[in-house]
Amino acid sequence: MDREHLIDRLPEGLATALRLDDAGQDHEVIATALGIPIESVPVLLEVANGKLTRLAAGDDAALVNEDCNDNTTGAR
Repeated sequence: MDREHLIDRLPEGLATALRLDDAGQDHEVIATALGIPIESVPVLLEVANGKLTRLAAGDDAALVNEDCNDNTTGAR
């Protein structure tokens, strides 16, 4: 499965962060688009890329949010 299809499977906030990052947008743009502090963007991208890597390896459990409790990452 290609990267874009894998990104489509992520929660909306993570997918948006990765798409903006892939498009070369800086952290300020990503933070504004998601309504989060700019300091949170590197961690969010790290989480998103980690989940993407796990999905690429066939680990659908990557879609489960273990410790997140906000709408940015798709947790309920």
